[in-house]
Amino acid sequence: FIPLSLYVGLGCMMRLYELPNQLRHFRVQDAQCFCCSNDHRHPETGKELPCDRKLVFSALEKWFGDGSSTSKSEQWIQHFNLMVRAKLSSRIAGTVGRGLPPFSYVLSTLCVSPVPFIAF
Repeated sequence: FIPLSLYVGLGCMMRLYELPNQLRHFRVQDAQCFCCSNDHRHPETGKELPCDRKLVFSALEKWFGDGSSTSKSEQWIQHFNLMVRAKLSSRIAGTVGRGLPPFSYVLSTLCVSPVPFIAF
C-alpha cells in the first residue's frame, strides 16, 4: 500500500524527469487539442466547437511569420519549434532542474507520506 501523497509526488517527479526530453523534441504540429479529439463537437452538448489548432496556428503565424500571407513554407512553425527547443527548454531546465527533481520536492514527498499513519 502506497500512501496517496507519495503516489502523487512520484507521479509529479516522473513528469518532471520526462520534461527536458519532451522539450528537446517539441513540435507544435504534434500537439493534441480538445476540439480535434472530439470531432469538433462538444461531448456533452453536441454543439460544434471552433478548431483550437486553427486559432493557435493563426496566432503563431502572426507572431513568428514574415507578414506575407502567400508564404506556404510554414517557416514560422519551424521558427517557433526551435524557439521552444532552445530558449524555453533552457529556461525551464534552469527552473526545475536537468531531469532530476529538486531535493526539496523529494524531501517533502518523503516526509509527508507517513503522516496519515501517525495516528495509528
